[in-house]
Amino acid sequence: MFIELSKEHGQKAGGVTLGSLYERQLYAHYSILTNLLVSRSFGEDDEQLEPTGSLQFAYTKSDTFQPGLEYYGAENNHLMGPAILAEFRMGSSILELQAGVAFGLTTDSDDMIYRWELGIEL
Repeated sequence: MFIELSKEHGQKAGGVTLGSLYERQLYAHYSILTNLLVSRSFGEDDEQLEPTGSLQFAYTKSDTFQPGLEYYGAENNHLMGPAILAEFRMGSSILELQAGVAFGLTTDSDDMIYRWELGIEL
């Protein structure tokens, strides 16, 4: 299960995203992660539910650093780009770091987005 609260820098509006995650190891050193999400913005005139999804494909031979390719899709916004995934063991917990850049695939898409994520598995 995925839950995200967001707010853009310098903006009053924010949003919430809920959805499911599915991860599967493919072959010896490849994995795929899919997200099916529903987002709702708050504080804007067009407050509505928006279905979104993403797909992440990674080469998982290394336990620490893994290169990947990500796709993000929404109604009028489709992006794809490279990513780096990293995991570090801290005692019995695992610290996860992900960073990437995605480029718009259509004229209606955002030109480019940067993404980073920091998480911990207890």
